[in-house]
Amino acid sequence: MAGLDSTGDWMGRGARALDNPHTDTGEESLEKLYDLLDNLKEGGGRSRAFRALKGRIFLKQMDPPQKLFHIACTITLTAKVSKATSSPRGAV
Repeated sequence: MAGLDSTGDWMGRGARALDNPHTDTGEESLEKLYDLLDNLKEGGGRSRAFRALKGRIFLKQMDPPQKLFHIACTITLTAKVSKATSSPRGAV
């Protein structure tokens, strides 16, 4: 998400955009997360998923130190998503 919109607080409050009170840890079901990811891959910044998630976070201006931290977090998150998407759907 940070690659699509660098003005969003994706690593802070944005990480809470997927909160779900029906799970112990707050994450959405794996199937729903895959659907969000597929929608983001297909539509990028114009996707339904992007608009929905962007509407649930604060936009912010970042100063240079925040940008560096933001980039590092984005790289880490991208690696985790890449690893998760390399496994078959439904596998945990």
